[in-house]
Amino acid sequence: MRLCFFTLLALGLAACTSGVQETLVSADQDSDTVQTLQAEKLWLLNGEDYTCQKQQRDALLLVCLPYKGPYNKVMNNMKVAAMKIMESAYKQRWVMAGGIYIAMNELPKGSAPFEYSVGVPMKLPKNTDLPEFTAQVEKAGYLVLEMSAGQYVHALTNAEPGTASSTWTKVLDAVAESGISSKGPYFEYHSDSRNAEMTTVISQSHLVFKAQGEPNGILQSQP
Repeated sequence: MRLCFFTLLALGLAACTSGVQETLVSADQDSDTVQTLQAEKLWLLNGEDYTCQKQQRDALLLVCLPYKGPYNKVMNNMKVAAMKIMESAYKQRWVMAGGIYIAMNELPKGSAPFEYSVGVPMKLPKNTDLPEFTAQVEKAGYLVLEMSAGQYVHALTNAEPGTASSTWTKVLDAVAESGISSKGPYFEYHSDSRNAEMTTVISQSHLVFKAQGEPNGILQSQP
């Protein structure tokens, strides 16, 4: 289970960057660069324990299992859901298109139970339209959620799955103060890395949500 889980995470790292157009910008660049960024309407927001930027994302279809419970149980449910969905994908000959996502209509608040779905991106099968694929997925006991194409805010923090609830609250507050409104759905995924013992650990949490409105300024830093 551990090997399959991290294999799926590795696929996710490639898939999360493919189909995503993003530009990272250093907050200490000179004024000429900032003027260029303003002309291109790029945006970067830095906080003490996160960084945000706009990015253009392609659409994703997520085959999901719904859950309700505390945020700190997310990791275990990700493992269970991923194994079930991968087994069904093999049987149904669905083609996976990335790693594990969490889809939420509202962000978690502390340890309070909340509703979310754990999903894996799938490609729409050839010669199959979305209603047909949705029917296949529902017959197999899952649901289909669509992450529509468009401009998103992408936030990154060095936090393990199930530990970033307070950071995501800071992110939404800072983004709102900068002039971008937001509402669900919110999508979370994770990155893995190697520690000093060369053991694979999941060490980063990513939050993406639709960007609505224009930010007040291009480069900002929150204390």
